[in-house]
Amino acid sequence: MSEDRMTMYEGFVANEPDNTMAWYVLAQERAKRGLFESAMEAYRRVLKIDPTYVAAYYHGAFTLQRAGDVAAARELLERGLTAAREKGDAKSAGEMEELLQQLGG
Repeated sequence: MSEDRMTMYEGFVANEPDNTMAWYVLAQERAKRGLFESAMEAYRRVLKIDPTYVAAYYHGAFTLQRAGDVAAARELLERGLTAAREKGDAKSAGEMEELLQQLGG
């Protein structure tokens, strides 16, 4: 079933390459499977299409942390904090600040 889900998500992004939700769901699935590099490719695609997609910053940073790239995770969180504050998304900003503190930033 999970392989079918991955194939389905890849089909979504192939059919709608500018669909941020499709890329985000694919990134989440890849990260869940430990495919950190390809997950980050998908998160970056989300942020290229929509730099205000705040959840992609948080989950991208969490993925980078899991992959052992703490410096890149902190950098992504800093960018995400700016985006969240500009959107007025205090909840997401707070979550990112908390993760940033956990990462020593």
